[in-house]
Amino acid sequence: MVDNILDMKYITEVMPSITAFGCDLRLNYEIKSNLTRQQLSRLKEANVLYVQPGIESLSSRVLRLMDKGVSAPHNVRHMRDAEDFGLNVTWNVLYGIPGETEEDYRAMLKKFAALEHLQPPTGAWRIALERFSPYFDQPTQGFMFRRPAQIYDFIYKLPRDQLYDFVYLFDTNDSGISGSVEDELRWAVDEWKKAYPQSSLSYWTDDRGRVIVEDRRASWPEEVIELDDLQSNVYLGLFHGAGLEGIRRRLAAGGYAVADGDVERILGYFIDRGLAFEDEGRYVSLALEVDPYRRKLVNGKEVAAC
Repeated sequence: MVDNILDMKYITEVMPSITAFGCDLRLNYEIKSNLTRQQLSRLKEANVLYVQPGIESLSSRVLRLMDKGVSAPHNVRHMRDAEDFGLNVTWNVLYGIPGETEEDYRAMLKKFAALEHLQPPTGAWRIALERFSPYFDQPTQGFMFRRPAQIYDFIYKLPRDQLYDFVYLFDTNDSGISGSVEDELRWAVDEWKKAYPQSSLSYWTDDRGRVIVEDRRASWPEEVIELDDLQSNVYLGLFHGAGLEGIRRRLAAGGYAVADGDVERILGYFIDRGLAFEDEGRYVSLALEVDPYRRKLVNGKEVAAC
């Protein structure tokens, strides 16, 4: 599809019609990362099998600098849900954002290993200055210098001032990170790409409602983890994303009497074991729910079938 972004009305007005056609389609759409699971499901039903969400970073601070309107846990939840629906996701890590710091990226890089079962970025790229973007319309945000991208000199034999009026890409000064942290970011993306084909992280609930997690990610020990009642309640509460106070309220409403520090210890375990993603105090679970028919018994324990 040629739209730069999916019109949200299409989800309720167009996608059901495409679904009803029953045609063998393979649609590719640019979307926003704030779509709900229900909206993603409707896209899949209409054979929108390839999506390009505007994820672009897994740091909430960098996302704010870009004025994306979403947080890093929100983007991770979108990645998990897209993986759950079998959507092919194309996204990039963008850097070179005015105001970003090395600390932003070093903190983000520590979290990549927990995401190996989710589709990796195609690469890490320095941001490009494009016409109609906020950085183009507001030069004081960090890109005061700009000129038509050099490639246009090989395409059009026109004075540069005329090129400026109609080209889309511009060369500008570099901003943000560089050097070793830039290299580390690119290396980490490559490692994620290698790990993804052989990685999975899934969960189901047993007859008692307890969560069982099966970890088969490349950088983690292969393990079946059985959570207790309290851990299971907390983990299920992270499915849509939650903060500490929201988790406490949910536990209290469910009749759980929790001692001071218990919730923090549980969340700390989830983060250390790579079962959840956290940024700026917001948490989201990472394991994909497994349908019952995919389970099998291994050494007396129920695990997800390949």
